[in-house]
Amino acid sequence: MLIFLILFSIPFNHLLAQGDSTAALLQKPSLRYLKTTAAKAQLYSQRISGKTIKVLKRLGKWENKVKKLLEKASPETASRLFANPAVTFNGLLIKVQKGEALVNDQSSTYNGYLDKMSTSARYISAVSANVDSNINRYAKLAEKKAGILEAEIAESEYVKEFIRERKDQLIDESIKYIGRARILKKINQEAYYYVASLSNYKQLFSDPKKIEDLVLKGLQSNEDFRNFFQQNSSLSGTSGLQGLSLVPSGNIPIVNGIAPRASLQQFTQANAPLLNANNLQQIIQNKMPSTPSDMEQFYSKLSSKGKMGNSNLPDFTPNSQRSKTFFQRLEYGADVQFGKTVSMLPSTSNIALKIGYKINDKSSAGIGLSYMMGLGEGWNKIKLTHQGMGFRTYLKWELKKKLHIQGGGEWNYMSQFKNLEILKDVSAWQQSALLGFSKEVQARKKMKANIQLLYDFLHGSQLPVKQPFVFRMGYDF
Repeated sequence: MLIFLILFSIPFNHLLAQGDSTAALLQKPSLRYLKTTAAKAQLYSQRISGKTIKVLKRLGKWENKVKKLLEKASPETASRLFANPAVTFNGLLIKVQKGEALVNDQSSTYNGYLDKMSTSARYISAVSANVDSNINRYAKLAEKKAGILEAEIAESEYVKEFIRERKDQLIDESIKYIGRARILKKINQEAYYYVASLSNYKQLFSDPKKIEDLVLKGLQSNEDFRNFFQQNSSLSGTSGLQGLSLVPSGNIPIVNGIAPRASLQQFTQANAPLLNANNLQQIIQNKMPSTPSDMEQFYSKLSSKGKMGNSNLPDFTPNSQRSKTFFQRLEYGADVQFGKTVSMLPSTSNIALKIGYKINDKSSAGIGLSYMMGLGEGWNKIKLTHQGMGFRTYLKWELKKKLHIQGGGEWNYMSQFKNLEILKDVSAWQQSALLGFSKEVQARKKMKANIQLLYDFLHGSQLPVKQPFVFRMGYDF
């Protein structure tokens, strides 16, 4: 506790006047905060670099196919498009794989979350330099990871622009000779999904953890940190902002190189809550640069952070799942099925857990495990027993909103068992081929209830004969 108080009181003695609450709040979370932000920055960087290489490999393969088609249809066009290997997808891929710098300016589109993370790490590093070596080490690590990430983002923006221009060049020059070939459509789609994937990665990165909110809340209440942020953030040096204590928590949208007044007001309200809303507009007018040169400097600083501009709208129906990570495309669920009743109590309960993968926005496939539990012979003779277990697969496709066609195969052991050795007898397992409908009902924000009515096409082919229809209820997460 003493070390921590020294750490945060040497640079700013007025913190002690505020009491020990802030110090106690930040003492344990500080190290966790630095570890969390460093790990998030590293994961974001790895996602960007991995996706970039993967996309360029695909584009390079399809680009070579376009070249072969053009060499037959129009050799002159092929020679013109592929004369300089440096401006091809494969040429860019080689540079990326070698780790060559793609841009001289490593600054990227302004990201308020990254700016806040980087500046807070620098601040903690500065105040802990001669006090706590462990915190200082992780602060420098977080600062380093943030710098690497910013460079990675800057290069990904260059790659986005390169892909867009090369894609347009290939399509414009090739379409008159090879028509709307499937290869050109693939190139167009891959370019779209690359941009969408990077946008998704950014959103995942910018979603703060609880520990981040806890630490940053304490830092924002400190005047020395606010002053440090004004002098060291990515927006430092823009005329007219030095008087505002802003700790950005979002991005300022740039439209045609200009930040809209409404966006700036919204940004200020979100990041300067101590300002009175009634005179906020007057404060902004007073703080904003008034001379043309200052205004040009202010907008130039922001617009230079956003080089890409608006992306072209796709000429196909996008599959939003393709821009998501593997784990984002997973779906989880559980369902229950009851056997025939005895004295108003179901004789068995078939409980299943499943995990699926979203193929596209309308369909998914998955597997599951089920366990059949005996419930006894009525309310007076309740007895829990092992009545069976099973393995299942499923495939479902959305027919209309919330209504799916669902089918799958199942293998069930329908007899009572006392140990797992009995389950090795393959001949004792019954098979089912199911097809029917499932209806979804929104239960909670991230939970959907579902009702399934399925027909078993193999219900009469095995003994004992099963019921032809299967009714289940469950939840998907």
